[in-house]
Parts: sequence; structure tokens; C-alpha cells
Amino acid sequence: MMLRKFQFPQKLFCFGLVFLGSSAQALNVPESEYSTDGLLDIVLTIERTVLVTVSGFTLHTRTLNGSIPGPTLHVRAGDRI
Repeated sequence: MMLRKFQFPQKLFCFGLVFLGSSAQALNVPESEYSTDGLLDIVLTIERTVLVTVSGFTLHTRTLNGSIPGPTLHVRAGDRI
């Protein structure tokens, strides 16, 4: 089996990281929302957003409640949302 060295292209988006050449910019840690007494009462709002990376790359995207990634929802089996 021949192994090949993988090189990142100049711009690659991959699961929470924006790779720009050899550097990566990590995204924010999302807020956490927890259910209480079997109920998670939350309003999720989807908004159009324009983000500009440190290197000046413009990204047109959507956010949940104004953030990327959106909030982390903590529920148990049988909880209502």
C-alpha cells in the first residue's frame, strides 16, 4: 500500500474549523441549553449572516441564535422539546 502526503488547498471548510493555508481559526464554544422537569423550552432563530475571517475571507452563511455553531441542546430520552 502506497501512502500519499495530503496537502490542504488554500481554502477548506471542515467541521468547525476554517483552514486557511497552514493556519486554522477555531470557532466559538456554543451555549448549552438543558431540559428541566422533562421539558426543553427554547426558541431557535435562523439568521442570514456575513462573517469575515481574520485573513479577510467573506463567508455568507446562516447562524442559529446568532452563533456558529448553534446552542448545544442537552435532553434525556422522553423529554419534550
